[in-house]
Amino acid sequence: MFGSGRTAGIFVTIGGCSVACGGSTVFALAKFNTNMNVGWTISGIILSVVVASPLVIFGTRLFQRGQRELKRLKMIKKQKKLLCILKAQGFAQIDELTKTLQTDPADVRRLIYDLVQQNLFHGYVNWEDGMLYPKPAVELQRATDCPQCGVEKNFKRNGVVQCQTCKAQIFL
Repeated sequence: MFGSGRTAGIFVTIGGCSVACGGSTVFALAKFNTNMNVGWTISGIILSVVVASPLVIFGTRLFQRGQRELKRLKMIKKQKKLLCILKAQGFAQIDELTKTLQTDPADVRRLIYDLVQQNLFHGYVNWEDGMLYPKPAVELQRATDCPQCGVEKNFKRNGVVQCQTCKAQIFL
């Protein structure tokens, strides 16, 4: 489950802090009470440092991993929404996507490139006009001209290519 490490991390960190407090209390009592022997002092130090430190470190790492998972989940949800918009409308304006996805244009660009890299989106975009058009990869690879301006193309590779005439980026 996404983000579950956050909750577990919080509990483990709190547990580690509690053990550290307990160890510090034992250490303080042993230090200031002459009736307690050195064993109590050592036990307090062991609880405070040796047992509590790994718990706090492990809990912190669990929490950080959970944060990263939640961030990734938000990005996946935005990508899914972007693909749904493109499927429903057949095109999208970058400005409208920024409003709908509640993000900035640079983030929309990252989402698009990530989808292209995962081979989940094919089409073309004209960044100057701010328009994004999905198109099946087979159509783009078979075409002999740019889907934006119609000028003959020489796209011999897959991935992201740019038309030299209209500057549209084509995602093959």
